[in-house]
Amino acid sequence: MAYPPTLATLALPESVDFGSGAEPEGLQSYAIRTVAFETLPLAEATAAMFREFGADAAVAPAEGDAQSYVVWIGPYTSLADARLIEAAVKQQFGFLDARIVAGALPNGSPP
Repeated sequence: MAYPPTLATLALPESVDFGSGAEPEGLQSYAIRTVAFETLPLAEATAAMFREFGADAAVAPAEGDAQSYVVWIGPYTSLADARLIEAAVKQQFGFLDARIVAGALPNGSPP
């Protein structure tokens, strides 16, 4: 399967690694929330695709009553970095509902 080359050609910002001594409490961060997928395998395949291009992506259950899964990308400490990734996700991958979510993120967990 051929993927759009955009993320591979961008100088991707480094995501925040809260496990390496950074203090998540009070540290502003930004993550990109993609659309909700109906199946876990589809969400995991999408996250794997983003990771192939160097983005830090993880899958988490979506909030709400329906069983669905969201791919989160990030987190980033810079809003500009998050906007760069959000634009690529929307324009090159067609996830037009992707949006930036701000907030201090706990270690290893999407917002």
